[in-house]
Amino acid sequence: MNCYDANPYELIYYYRCGCEWAMEWLVIMYRNLMHRIVTEICHARPELQESHDDMYVEAMMGLYDAIRTYRDDTSASFYTFLVLVTKRSIMNSIRQYMLNDNFQ
Repeated sequence: MNCYDANPYELIYYYRCGCEWAMEWLVIMYRNLMHRIVTEICHARPELQESHDDMYVEAMMGLYDAIRTYRDDTSASFYTFLVLVTKRSIMNSIRQYMLNDNFQ
């Protein structure tokens, strides 16, 4: 079995049961999505292009947060929840950066 055949819901369950390899597989499964989200935001705001790597790190933190906080009893799929959490995480870091940049 490779990680692309795995069900993300099962992997989240395994991770919460203490299997660290499940987190690794989830990261492998969704790292391209994280890269696409960051690239999409950078294209929308070209002044952020130089912060691409920082935003990717923020996206990966959003992935970890989504894995830890996702509840399967809600109506949203994990993919939808992940995209939402990741975009919010990136936008919050951009907002914080812009505030700090303007006040210094």
